[in-house]
Amino acid sequence: MNADVALWQDSDNSWSARIKAEPVRTDFHLTDTGLVQINARWQRASSMRLTPLEIAVQWQKGQLGRSPSC
Repeated sequence: MNADVALWQDSDNSWSARIKAEPVRTDFHLTDTGLVQINARWQRASSMRLTPLEIAVQWQKGQLGRSPSC
């Protein structure tokens, strides 16, 4: 939810992307799932398997589940 996606070309041979979003869990009623941010950067190469790729993932203030009620 509330996704913000960006894709841009840094130079002739370099691209970057950013995704910021709030993940959703439909199997539990969670009030706050936090914020996920993914940053990626890659460069042009002669073949896909030789493409340099850098990915960073960050999850802040995420609630994974809930404790059972007694």
